[in-house]
Amino acid sequence: PIPSCALSPTTKGHLYCTTCKATNRTCKVCKQTMVDSPNIALDRLLSFMALPCKFGSRGCPELQFLNQKAQHETLCRFRPVPCQNTDRGCEAVFSYKDICWHHKQCPHVPNNLSPVPKTEKPVSAPSTPAKRKPSKTTNYTNSSNQRGTR
Repeated sequence: PIPSCALSPTTKGHLYCTTCKATNRTCKVCKQTMVDSPNIALDRLLSFMALPCKFGSRGCPELQFLNQKAQHETLCRFRPVPCQNTDRGCEAVFSYKDICWHHKQCPHVPNNLSPVPKTEKPVSAPSTPAKRKPSKTTNYTNSSNQRGTR
């Protein structure tokens, strides 16, 4: 898999991600010492590749460029989020987009926060004013006739 971090070369050009470089100071292939300079050409090449979100297995269809991938995965709607009631024993983990649905149904919600059951009340129709029909007695006069009758 392509790492989501900078790559460091050895003096012979073998590449290691920064995590592997931290645990190995020499290359396992050529036994050369790791170089502390980044591989600018490869980093530039990787910046043009669209990579799938790491939460694709949870349903995220997004492809992100390497420089945007970390930000997307921080805010991804499919990222796993534990229930807010873990301290009360709930071990559920849902995607961010579904966690509100779980919180409404979580059996570990404290009693004082549980939803109040709705009581059946007779519902009356709202009172709306009746529509008025135009009056047949309206007298329409011509404005030109009114000018001459003074």
